Amino acid sequence: MNRTRVLVALAVLALLLLPTGFAAAASPPDYRGEIQRARELVVEAIEAHRQGDFSRAYDLAQSAYLDHYEVLEIPLRPRDATHVFEMEVLFSDFRGAIQRRDPVAIVESYGQRILRGLDTDERLLYEPGPEATGIILTTSFVIIFREGLEAAVLVGIILGYLESSRQAKLRRYVYYGVVAAVGGSLLMWGVASYLISVSGLQRELVEAIVNILAVVVLFHVSFWVVRRIEWKRWMEFMRAKVWYAISSGAGASLTAVAFVVVFREGFETVLFYQAIVLAASGFEWAVVAGFAAGTIALLVVSLAILRFGAKLPTKLFMVVTVAISCFLSVALIGRGVRVLQKIDYVPLTRMDGVGVPNPFLQDVLGFYPTWETVLAQVALLMVYILGLLFVVVIRPAAHRAEGVGKAQPIAAQAGDADE
Repeated sequence: MNRTRVLVALAVLALLLLPTGFAAAASPPDYRGEIQRARELVVEAIEAHRQGDFSRAYDLAQSAYLDHYEVLEIPLRPRDATHVFEMEVLFSDFRGAIQRRDPVAIVESYGQRILRGLDTDERLLYEPGPEATGIILTTSFVIIFREGLEAAVLVGIILGYLESSRQAKLRRYVYYGVVAAVGGSLLMWGVASYLISVSGLQRELVEAIVNILAVVVLFHVSFWVVRRIEWKRWMEFMRAKVWYAISSGAGASLTAVAFVVVFREGFETVLFYQAIVLAASGFEWAVVAGFAAGTIALLVVSLAILRFGAKLPTKLFMVVTVAISCFLSVALIGRGVRVLQKIDYVPLTRMDGVGVPNPFLQDVLGFYPTWETVLAQVALLMVYILGLLFVVVIRPAAHRAEGVGKAQPIAAQAGDADE
């Protein structure tokens, strides 16, 4: 009887505790909080070592591993056991360097490698989600489509000029230039990827430079009045060079014109994709999928334009590409500033209570909870807004006031240039 009562009591207790067990299972540990705290302790340990407080530096490094990283090892091992082992070794080397009182540069080297490893851990513990994946895929699609289409249109103009001049036999020199430009772009991609991979301690600085340079180029290609002026210059340049090649029979000159036209777009494409790949670490497949889809769409549209004389909906095309360029610029400037913060080139002031729950989406948006990154993004966004106001409102009003006549809308101007 007593045994029965005990079993009944245990069963009742189990039923009472069961909901609590389910609640605990439904509320997983705050892994991102553990990762962030480990980051902070590693940075504090490096700073303590720099100041000569070796005992405190060692305690901080030990706490980063024992109190925080060990919590992450259980969920991380099934995902990437090799990476977890490498992180354990890194933490051990980090503590050993502090204990031996090695030079600050060596301690910083281990610390930076740990911080990069923690970024990898964060991605291993979370799924990209449809929002981040969709943004990356769409951006990748638009970049290759826009850059490729502009190159195709320019090459089409050269070929059309040769046809109208009854010099179709010179088309092969144009194709030589196109092939050389594509090959040069692929070579530049390989060199850039290699330099980033072997940059070591300067990798973060290289990454920041790539992001900021991409912002500058994107900003330039976003304003279509400037592009229209530049387009006219390109037309004059190409007509002069093509005329010279035809009149002198210099096929090499025609090859050079085609090469410059296509390689210029290839340079921009490589720069943009390097920045996207750095931001899309963990789901590069979305970049590849967007690139593949954009390439297929580019081939179809280019064939329709060059062979069947179809016209591109210029206004819609421009609105979409400018919007994507603006978004990507704002995201990249945030990411660039954040990378500079990691290597102490820019101060870091946290914004409490602000953040993005998904680390993948955070990198894609370039939105980090620091005042410096957010203010940089707001400043760039304001420059875009003011620039568009100048192009669409202020400049046409000034022309009307000067009696120049009613200025065409920006889309119409770009459309005329395209035609």
